[in-house]
Amino acid sequence: MESRSTKGMVEALAKVKSAVSNKEIVAYLTHYYVGGGEIVASDGRLVAGAPFPDDREYVVPASEFEKAIDMAGDDGKLTLSEGSIKVSLSRARVNIKTLDPTVYSYLKPEGDKFEIPDNMIQVIRDLAPFMSDDASRPWANGIYFRGGCAYATNNVIVATSEVNDEFSAPLVIPVWAVDFLLSNPQEPTEMSYTENQVAFYYEDGSWLRSLLVAQEPPGVIIELCEPIPLSPGGVEIKSDFREAFDLVSNIVESEIVFTPETLEGGKRAADIQTDVSTSVTDKCTWHPKYISLVLEAATHWDLSNAPDACRWWGGKTMRGLIVGRK
Repeated sequence: MESRSTKGMVEALAKVKSAVSNKEIVAYLTHYYVGGGEIVASDGRLVAGAPFPDDREYVVPASEFEKAIDMAGDDGKLTLSEGSIKVSLSRARVNIKTLDPTVYSYLKPEGDKFEIPDNMIQVIRDLAPFMSDDASRPWANGIYFRGGCAYATNNVIVATSEVNDEFSAPLVIPVWAVDFLLSNPQEPTEMSYTENQVAFYYEDGSWLRSLLVAQEPPGVIIELCEPIPLSPGGVEIKSDFREAFDLVSNIVESEIVFTPETLEGGKRAADIQTDVSTSVTDKCTWHPKYISLVLEAATHWDLSNAPDACRWWGGKTMRGLIVGRK
């Protein structure tokens, strides 16, 4: 049968490979569908498609296909036969079994397209570290958009940022869609959404469709953030504090003690104390994991309320709260 060049296939695979399931529960979810000049991958929660330099129809196992196309690069040939494909390069040939493409189905994007807010992907990138991994609170396993703002929380920290343009409809973009969006070196130019799905569209014709989290976060998340002014308050987080924190967090395991003039902690048979101004008014304790997350995002904070919720600020409109240990 007629062969096709593998030129451009490596790049096309890179745009959809993150959508392939790594579980063998349903065979088709670990495969690529190729048809009509497009390649599609789905793990059941999200579906991704991209233009593909082959207009024939077949369903091929993802892992084996990726390895074969990586081997061939742009210089190979792909030949389609009944029940298999052959990827060849020079004197090497890889034969891969295929599945029946007529029983493969996937959900396509829905809703009216509109131009994506110009800072939305940056907001997603900023808030992603603050998403929760608590499966009992699915609304926290993503980023919540409502009324021109976005929110993320891990139950110790809540973070928010403004979204340019009016993007007011409430929806939670789940962690799996966030991970896919941030793994893609290009940014989408348009999006659409309905009650249960959101889709993103790229300039080169590739796209992403994801299920949405059905449960909205409790209103207290917004209530906590609304009083935080946009303009930074408190004190600037200076380099001497960051250096002192890094020093102590390399030794301690689960607790760092802040006093007005020191950072302290210990692990097993070792303990450490370093002199630095912390801006707290009373001795308080924090988990280094959560302080690290804030320090990566923040330029200013106000720890005078510790261990109760303390405000922090970072970037143009990013801000939030962090709670210490009592």
